[in-house]
Amino acid sequence: QAISRNPLKFSEQHAFKPTDGERAALKSQGVISKRGWGPTLITQIGVIRLATVLTAPKALQAADQIVDLFASVYAQLQQGQTTVTIENPSRLISDDEDTTQFRRLRKRLAKAMEDLLDTEFDAKRKTTLGEALGTTATGVVEHINAWLASPKIKNEQIAAETMKVIEQTRDIYERRQADLRRSSAETEKIILENVKTKLDIVERIATMIHKLEPGALAQVLPNFANAQPLLPAPKPTKRKESKD
Repeated sequence: QAISRNPLKFSEQHAFKPTDGERAALKSQGVISKRGWGPTLITQIGVIRLATVLTAPKALQAADQIVDLFASVYAQLQQGQTTVTIENPSRLISDDEDTTQFRRLRKRLAKAMEDLLDTEFDAKRKTTLGEALGTTATGVVEHINAWLASPKIKNEQIAAETMKVIEQTRDIYERRQADLRRSSAETEKIILENVKTKLDIVERIATMIHKLEPGALAQVLPNFANAQPLLPAPKPTKRKESKD
């Protein structure tokens, strides 16, 4: 729909229809349905152009990264540099090592979050942080478990819910700390410091995950540097010269 509504922005360099033979090959391989309309194939630069047209958050983030990348390279060339430096390249191209580390961090976050929520913060009432946070704790645990089970769960949702737990836990910690300043209960102070230590661990892991997570451009266009179109774009037909 975005392509058909913006015909001036998408030439054959950006998107094209497969030939009858190519369409038949795709159907035989089960890539597309044997019924219905023919697909529009998008080239590598077409995906980049599409990111500047769509208004979805992921597309807007990808468009911002494209602009930032261009501005950074252009500024270095203007300064006379013959080689350029790309800041945080893993945000554009995620290698296998980053992906493995990212998955390990997700498991560490799940364990750290579980430890934090199971921590007792009120010795008198025997109350855990998970009980104090109620639905916030229940929600983040359910989503993190789903996040570990399926890569389709959005990382942004986990990041938002993790931050919510961190903020609410920090609020509980600060209020309890203010109460304990007027008390000499050493046991309570030790319990509270335990909460602070576990909270810091969750926050550090969440920050590391954010830094390792591939940027929107890498997610919109995986393997940015090495991507190859599945089918070649047809060559534009030459117009016949008028005899006049």
